[in-house]
Parts: sequence; C-alpha cells; structure tokens
Amino acid sequence: MKRLTVIFATLLLLVMGSQGQFLSVVGSKTVSAGTPTAATPTFSPAAGGITSGTTIAITSATLGATICYTLDGSTPTATTPGTCSHGTSISNGGSTSAITSALTVEAIATKASYINSSVGSAAYTIGSTSNYSDNFTTCNVTNGINTNWTSTTGVSGWNCSGGLVGAQVVGSLAYYSAGTWTANQYSQLTCTALVDSTQDCVVMVRMSSSFTGGYFLSDDDPDQAGMGIGLYRNVVTLTQIANYSSYGGSNGDVIYVQIVGTTLTSKLNGSTLGTVTDSTYATGYAGIGAAITDSGSAGTLEGTWLGGTL
Repeated sequence: MKRLTVIFATLLLLVMGSQGQFLSVVGSKTVSAGTPTAATPTFSPAAGGITSGTTIAITSATLGATICYTLDGSTPTATTPGTCSHGTSISNGGSTSAITSALTVEAIATKASYINSSVGSAAYTIGSTSNYSDNFTTCNVTNGINTNWTSTTGVSGWNCSGGLVGAQVVGSLAYYSAGTWTANQYSQLTCTALVDSTQDCVVMVRMSSSFTGGYFLSDDDPDQAGMGIGLYRNVVTLTQIANYSSYGGSNGDVIYVQIVGTTLTSKLNGSTLGTVTDSTYATGYAGIGAAITDSGSAGTLEGTWLGGTL
C-alpha cells in the first residue's frame, strides 16, 4: 500500500501546478487548461482560380493575432506564441506576396498567452488573364436608347441592349457571347474617355441574356449617375452589395470584377477594393456598359476591355 500511495502522489504532481490548478503538456510546453486557442485563419479570395499577381488576405477572428504563412507546402510554426519561427509573418488581415503560379497557402494564427491555431490552407490555380479582348471607340448612350457600339478591332459576338433602368439611372450594356464561358469569370475595362461627366463605366460578370440578372461594378462619383463606385446585383433593381464610394473615380481608371464560386472581388487600378460573397446568379456572360442620369445628355465611352474565364 505504501508503494502505491507514492506512485499516485507522483502522478498527481505531473498534472497539478503549485497553486493546485490542473495543467496539460503540449509538446515541450506546459500550459494552463484554461488557455484560449487562436482562431484558424481564413483566406480571401477563397481557394480556387485566381488571376496571376493576386494577393491573398489572411484573417483570424482572434484580434491582435500574428499570421504565419507559407507558400512552399511546408507547415508554418510559432515556437514562441506571438512570433513566427517558420514562415512569413504578417499582421492579422494582411496579404501574402503576389501569387503567380498554382500553389497552396498554409497559415496559422499565433498570439502571446494563446495556443497556436490549427493550420488553415487554401489551394489556388492561375486562370487566363486575357481570353477575349476588344477596343471601343464609341458607346453612345442617350437616356436609355439602345447602345451603338463601335469596335476598332472588329470583334464579333457582342449582344447590346438598353439597361440599368433603375429609378436613378439609365444606360446601355453589352455582354460578349462569342466563346465558351465558365461560371468563374472576370471582366476588366480601361475607361479612357467619358465625355459626359454624368456618365460612368461598368464591368459585369454572369450577366443574363435578358440583361436583368448578373453582377456589375460601377466606376463613378456618387453625385453623378447616382450609383457611386460599388458592386451591384440585378440591372433593374440596382441592389448594391458593396459600397466603395470613398475611392472616387475618374477617366483612365482600370476597373475589374471577378467571380470565383460565390466570391466576388472588385479592383480599381490594380488595388483590391474588397470581396463579398453572393450566390444569386450561377451562370452568365462577362461584358461592359455605361450609365447616365435620367437628365444627362448623350455620353461617349472609349476604352479597352479584357474578359475571360478563371
């Protein structure tokens, strides 16, 4: 009995601290059983097809956490909580370096007095950046009258219609139907000339053949066509799903929108405005458009378009 008592007392010392609290051993560290664990990181845009040069934002729900990430398939570590011992260190919500080839991003969140998070990962592939392209010399818009598109490169396959017929704006849209589109797609327009100051440029993805459904990014000041820089859903209702009006807009802007799965990413002059998720529309075409106010005169759009599948 004496021998059994000694063994029991020794085992108890292994799991109890000096103040009587229970402890557990994690690797070579002893931590309190009440120590919180950092939240596993998430990635934006989500795993899937992206264009070359995209950066991936990594975020943990644990405020103040540091993100450790790798791009070479190795597992990031933080031997001392709060400091990366393997992998690149960025602030919570920061972005990776530009992704130019297919790879998997792995990341953990770490914070002092926290247990490191589980490893989060997201695999990415690189899609085409210029499946289809065209230049436009004129896009005449007069209070909702059908568009008059002129292509300097003679690209066929454009379907045009009056659109953007909400309460505040009217205009015209054109989607490109020649070619095979997948659900993951992008549209980019370098808006080189807007003669009428009440007009704005539009890029769209998953637009329906009836010019009602779909998503479009508008590049405009909020006091012009009444829309502001923002991401919208449905041409008739003009439902805004992301507001980027604080960024302003001007001639020469390069506006870009892509959708991969249900994740929409918007960019202005190469900088990401934001990402949102929406599952309303699953298919459709990419294209461009222009809009003016109800009282605006005819406007002329000139620009260069790139669109493709991801």
